Amino acid sequence: MTCNHKWRSYTKRFKKNLLANENEGNPLETYSDLEKNALQKFKERISSKEFQVISEKAKMSSMCNTNPAQVGPCGYRGNKPMWELEKASGELSSRFYEIKSERSLDYVLGRRYKNESGSKPSTLNGSETLGKCAFLNPYKILGKVCQETPIDVVNYLVDVMRLHHGKSFLIAPYLQNTHWVLLVICPSNHIVYILDSLMKPMKNPVDNYYLLKLLEKAFERYEKNTSISIVWKLAECNQDGVLESELSEHYVTNWIFDFVLNGQHGFPNRFGTLWNDKTTFEEKALVTTVATWAREFLKIFMNDVVV
Repeated sequence: MTCNHKWRSYTKRFKKNLLANENEGNPLETYSDLEKNALQKFKERISSKEFQVISEKAKMSSMCNTNPAQVGPCGYRGNKPMWELEKASGELSSRFYEIKSERSLDYVLGRRYKNESGSKPSTLNGSETLGKCAFLNPYKILGKVCQETPIDVVNYLVDVMRLHHGKSFLIAPYLQNTHWVLLVICPSNHIVYILDSLMKPMKNPVDNYYLLKLLEKAFERYEKNTSISIVWKLAECNQDGVLESELSEHYVTNWIFDFVLNGQHGFPNRFGTLWNDKTTFEEKALVTTVATWAREFLKIFMNDVVV
């Protein structure tokens, strides 16, 4: 355990158990090396408005970190011997051996996410973070376009499936009237997940979204008149609850961000369903995610958008 980890654990425990609830005991008795004046100054500092502002900024900043370290309490130093063995084994991806700087390589190795089979590299250039996803151009599938030129939309959907044959997920942000919805299309098993922040009980989703009927026709053309019908699944996703809310696009962005960076790995076998939370997003968290995703998307994922 690193000194940094011990210090953070100590201050967290100190604030939570001793300062937040003074009935738990006297800190001066528990920590004999503390001075009364120093303790009083510390309490005043963490209770100040200035400290709360700094703390909130730190939380918001940490939310923007899309590649956090995954080194655990051992830190870089504790993981170093294991990484040396991995490098010597020759079993790492060839991309890792192209990194000449030892410090840079340690940085990347320390940011690998875990899966069922052990460590898997988290790529900072996006190729494996993107994984099995491709993105549809939302302006090619607008609800208005689906009504006015449906054949163009069907042609576009078929082109997407052909171009990204082998991709597990087609991510489709869909705007109908003034409301955004997210479709996660799984071509291989004919399942489409529908994420709507104003979800209403419905027997047949096809009757509520113009795009779905055209998606059925696209599947028929792509699969050459397959008899396998599409399964529409209404996800138990976060609900805004405000009709005509201007935040629906923020909800869609947040769902995409979470799915691409986290949820897609092992889905659906590992999860069954990813979406089982109907709580409303905090607007501040939504705005932060949108800003982060916009930056990362333009930098990393634009090549996988079918324009």
